[in-house]
This record gives sequence, structure tokens and C-alpha cells, in this order.
Amino acid sequence: MERTYLSVPPEEGPEVQALGAHWDAQSKTWYVGPDDDASRFTKWLTDGEDDGQFTIVSERAFVASASVPCWKCHSNIEVICVYCESGIASGEPLVQFSISNVWAMDSGLAQQLEPWRTFRNVCSTDDQESYFANHCPHCEALQDDLYLHSEPDQPFFAIPHSAPGAVKLTPLVGRIQLSGDGKLRDLMGAADLPAAQPTAWICRCAKIDQATLEMSLSSAHAKGGTPISQDDDRVVRWVRGHHQSVEIGGSITSL
Repeated sequence: MERTYLSVPPEEGPEVQALGAHWDAQSKTWYVGPDDDASRFTKWLTDGEDDGQFTIVSERAFVASASVPCWKCHSNIEVICVYCESGIASGEPLVQFSISNVWAMDSGLAQQLEPWRTFRNVCSTDDQESYFANHCPHCEALQDDLYLHSEPDQPFFAIPHSAPGAVKLTPLVGRIQLSGDGKLRDLMGAADLPAAQPTAWICRCAKIDQATLEMSLSSAHAKGGTPISQDDDRVVRWVRGHHQSVEIGGSITSL
């Protein structure tokens, strides 16, 4: 069944339920189905502002902050990112994901991020596109998100599994809207995958072709000769071993 997910503040849950919205317990998100009258839920639809520039919406978001050495001057500095306990990215519900390579945000979020003045907008000299990035307050060196989100030893790789005290979470107020790359936590845990069709779920999140993934799986295990079904948890183990992150709207990023 095709679903349209809604961005609903917790206190407005009873209102959308009374209007006929449905609750997705797995993603903890309200949605309407194809037979529901979507016009009744206009205020909770997640198309962003009038120009439709925002791809990520969350009602449960935080500023995640951590301490790292500056790559240039080696001073110990604070870096931040936006982390969401739940939200909607490109129309899909997600839980526990961090956002890197932010290129747009609404005015409310920008105002809430003002205390972190070293996280600011920059313009790329290569393609003249602007994006937000952390900077060292001592030497002004840009701290690339690639070196904060991509590897297990980096602070924002898998925030829910960070060591105690390694990442501080400061709640953001209200609904936030922004555009960037959302990364699911370590391809989520195996326990978070749906009970059936995990390959279909992985491919839907990663926007990759399911036949390609299945062909890779078959090739990887050809020598063992053991068949792999779509419901086999070896699918999860193989993908987690070969492709550790999922970029929203992109492809599985091979490490």
C-alpha cells in the first residue's frame, strides 16, 4: 500500500488520529493511505516551504556536538551536526539518522544554530555551490563532514552507539526543515530491519537496484554453494560487511 507520511508534533497526534491518519509503529510516524483524503492533512504534509527546497523534516531533532582535533592546527575543537531521532527524508520515514553535507535549512533552524558560529555557510570554489560546514575557531580551517561521519572512529558515524559522553545532544525546538545527506545508523541494526524482504528494504533506502544487490550476494557466496533467500539474515551481514552506510537519495557508499 502506498503511504504518504506526515510530520506531526507529538501533541497533535490525537488530532490527526481523529481525522483518520494511521500510525506506523516501526517508524513511529503518522501516515495516510491512497484511500484517505490527503487534503484533510495539508498542515502535516512534508513538502517543505513554498519552493519545495527542503528534503528532510523532523519534529525530534538535536544538535549533536563532539570534540575533535583540528586537522590543520591540531587544537581541540567542537564540531556539530544535526541528528534526528525520527523524521522524513524524501518522503520516507527514518529513525536515528545524522545529516551531513547540509546545503539548505529553514530560518527557524538557522536561528537555533546561531550559538554554534563555527558551523557556517561556505561556497565551494569548484562548482560555486554553497553548503554548511564546521570550522576551526583558531585557524579557520574547514572541517570536512567526510571526516566526521564516514568511519566508525569518527564522532557522527553512529551516534546512538557512541561512547557515553562522546556526543552531547541539545534538543532543537519544533519542526526543522533542511536539505542534506542523511545517514542511517550503521545500516541500522539487524533488529531494526523488517521481518521480511530485507533486500527490498535495503534497496528502497539506498535507491539501488535489487537485482544488482542479489547478484553481488550470489557472487560473494558462490564458492560456498549455500543458497541465500531474500529473508536470510546473511543479507544483512553481507551488506554491513561491504557497504557500511546508506546515503539518502544516493547509493550505498562502499568503504
